[in-house]
Amino acid sequence: MTVQTIVAQTNIINNNNLPQRLFYLMFGVCIVLSFVYVYLIGSIIFNVLERKSVENQVRTIRSAVGNLELDYLSQNKTVDLSYAKSLGFEEPKNLYFASRKSLVTLRNEE
Repeated sequence: MTVQTIVAQTNIINNNNLPQRLFYLMFGVCIVLSFVYVYLIGSIIFNVLERKSVENQVRTIRSAVGNLELDYLSQNKTVDLSYAKSLGFEEPKNLYFASRKSLVTLRNEE
């Protein structure tokens, strides 16, 4: 017998516990997959609950904005020049406007 034949026979003989190793490997994979499954389901549930909470907050904020819009519309009719003067506002004497030069110069195409 050559050395290669002896090594091949030794490898074949040492594979007696292959089913046991495969069982442990499959068992470990099942455990890891079950933890991943539990994590994903938990994150989905928490995300749904968070979305519901955010929707309730959005609904509350929209209601508050609607009330502010109604207040604005009701008070918009009462503000006039005499009311502004009674609060101490004055008309400006000189009006100044700020403007900015354009960064792009346009040429007339002839």
